[in-house]
Amino acid sequence: MLADGKLATAFATLSQVDYDEQDVPSALKNVRRAYEADQYLKNADFIFNRLFWTNYDLSQFQDAERFCLEAGTRFPADYRFTLCRLWLQLIPQGKPDITEAWRLARRVDSLAPKTPIGQLQAHVARMIVGGVIGKVARRGAVKATGPLADSARRVIDQAGGDAQVDPTQELVGYQAVMRTQMGDYDEAIDLLKRYVALN
Repeated sequence: MLADGKLATAFATLSQVDYDEQDVPSALKNVRRAYEADQYLKNADFIFNRLFWTNYDLSQFQDAERFCLEAGTRFPADYRFTLCRLWLQLIPQGKPDITEAWRLARRVDSLAPKTPIGQLQAHVARMIVGGVIGKVARRGAVKATGPLADSARRVIDQAGGDAQVDPTQELVGYQAVMRTQMGDYDEAIDLLKRYVALN
């Protein structure tokens, strides 16, 4: 198919609308169409980011990894394509690596813009490190225990941020996700109740 920038832009916009309406399968279908119409579009970074997230949300992790790594090669200075590599450590077949997780989090921190959203994502990156540590500490057990688990909980809690960093309390939802990585289901449910009440 010949590249068609207008068609790709239209499909990318439809994908955004679908995603905002939480219709992830339609968002994936439309962002794939955008990619097929013109993968070198001016906003290709948006398309790659949406390809990653729609596949990730639908548990199509092989495709999510493919688009994350391809985007990281094409857009090495974009923090989103370092952050997606952190998220991949949390998938069921992911290989959690604490040293690599800290390296990636430092890279996100250095690449993220010094804007509210950029700083929030730097906190998310550190919180994911806590999830990675918790996943390693759990090692197939029902719940993570021991010094490594305590370390994971500290990292997650410290990444929480204050009202200036996170005025809408988005990080509470991320804390819940990281607590599930370590089997802290009661704490995760409490955090999700708080998140729903706040949002």
